[in-house]
Amino acid sequence: MGHLRRLIQVIATFLTNSSLGFILTRKIYQGPLKSFCVPGLNCYSCPAATFACPLGSLQFIFASIRPSLASARLHVGSFIIGFLGMIGMLAGRFPCGWLCPFGFLQELLYKIRSPS
Repeated sequence: MGHLRRLIQVIATFLTNSSLGFILTRKIYQGPLKSFCVPGLNCYSCPAATFACPLGSLQFIFASIRPSLASARLHVGSFIIGFLGMIGMLAGRFPCGWLCPFGFLQELLYKIRSPS
């Protein structure tokens, strides 16, 4: 079961970070997929990220609220909170353990032995 989980983590990491054109253009991907959140932490400003991180999107919305645009920004923020809530209710911790690129990275770092 551990090998299947690791394979799914690798596939999910490459799917959410598959915009490799930044190597030539030196620019962050800003295409249409960047407006969709994925159920897992994925660095929004990573040059290879093709999807948005829900927590990064919330942070951006709350940091950019202006009095005149507050209702529109809070509406999008409510959508993201609802998205996270639905994923949590339907899938529980599955996205964190099987799909999240940061969880995969943390597991790889844990395997590095530290001097005692």
